Parts: sequence; C-alpha cells; structure tokens
Amino acid sequence: MLAVTLGHYLKKSKHKYLQEAGLTVLVGILAGLLFDLFDQEKYLTNLSKHFGNLFMILLLPPIIFESGFNMNKGSFFQNFGTVLAYSFLGTFIAIFTSSVLFWAVG
Repeated sequence: MLAVTLGHYLKKSKHKYLQEAGLTVLVGILAGLLFDLFDQEKYLTNLSKHFGNLFMILLLPPIIFESGFNMNKGSFFQNFGTVLAYSFLGTFIAIFTSSVLFWAVG
C-alpha cells in the first residue's frame, strides 16, 4: 500500500530520475531492513513459504496488465523487429547460459 501511495505522488510530481519500480524497490529494502532490525525471522520464514504462490496468482497478472496497458503502442510497433530480435536473442542466451551452468554443476 505504501508503494502504491508513494508511486501515485511520485507520478503526480513528475519526478525525473526515480521511476515507480525503483521506488518500490527502495520501499522493499526499507521493509527488509525493518524486519531485520526487529528480528522477525519466524514471520519472514512463514511469509517466504507462501510468497511464490501469492506472487504468481495475485501480483504478477496486474503488473503485466498495467505494463501492457500503459505502453506507448506507437513506439512498440515501430520497433517491432528490434523487440523480436532482442526477445529471441535474449531467450537463446538465457537457455544457453542455463544449460552450460546445469551441465557444469551437474
């Protein structure tokens, strides 16, 4: 809730250097430091067990929807070839790197 509220005010102030994602990362770092400061290990262990499901089911779909909805579609379609090239190249690099690391470790 804090990240959403601060993100709203950040957008209204038209801040030049800090994006909403960066602000959310800073809020997360601050929350982690506070949990560490108050020694909430039991709570964090329980939270981390359920975070994967919570993220995949509740948090990821709105993030993807919001990113696609607010994207500048004109620029996207003007650079569609470049986007496809980077997506295929990035996927190939990720597969190759993962395969080599799995083979080396295994």
